[in-house]
Amino acid sequence: MIPSLSFKMTAAELMYKPFRRYPATLFADNFDKSWLHKDFVQISDVFEKPVKNYKDAIPDDLLRKEMDGVYSFNVFNDVFLQMFNEEINNFYDVSERENIPVKRPNSMNNYGVIVNEIGLRPMITAFQQTYLWPLSRHLFPVEASQFDNHHSFIVRYRAGEDL
Repeated sequence: MIPSLSFKMTAAELMYKPFRRYPATLFADNFDKSWLHKDFVQISDVFEKPVKNYKDAIPDDLLRKEMDGVYSFNVFNDVFLQMFNEEINNFYDVSERENIPVKRPNSMNNYGVIVNEIGLRPMITAFQQTYLWPLSRHLFPVEASQFDNHHSFIVRYRAGEDL
């Protein structure tokens, strides 16, 4: 496991904290396995015990190789996606109404949110360490050895925005 890093709360996180829709779940320092898509549960279960050949243990229809170095697979279930989207939409609404400062993920858009900045870092770190890292070490052994942090963000796209 990656050692936990400590981070100070950002202004956005402090200001948004009283308005969170799912404070006990999405802002906890764990990721509930029940939020994973059934396909990803099957993939991640492979890494819970030693296997001679991981490639043979994961069905091709669950982990699709699109081209060298590019894979696709289902990760989150509908329950998690609904909850996460509700939280993000709530943040957009609250941040506009309460004038919460929003740090953007990059200079290419005005509607992105760095989810770490609003308090979701612990949950995403738990997901990365528990579920994503084992699969990544298998698919990308060199790159995955460097997992020590993440810059997690979401971007809202709507007609008329960021033209």
